Amino acid sequence: MRQRAQSALGSRFDIRVFHDAVLDDGPMPMSILHEQVDRWIASQIR
Repeated sequence: MRQRAQSALGSRFDIRVFHDAVLDDGPMPMSILHEQVDRWIASQIR
């Protein structure tokens, strides 16, 4: 997921913000986390 986010965001990628996005909602199944990260990436591109 991190690699996908880095590729999509390029220089706008911030590891601290990414970690917050991944950890903020606590534990969840990986399938849901993948969807959440995809939504986060899309929100960062706008």
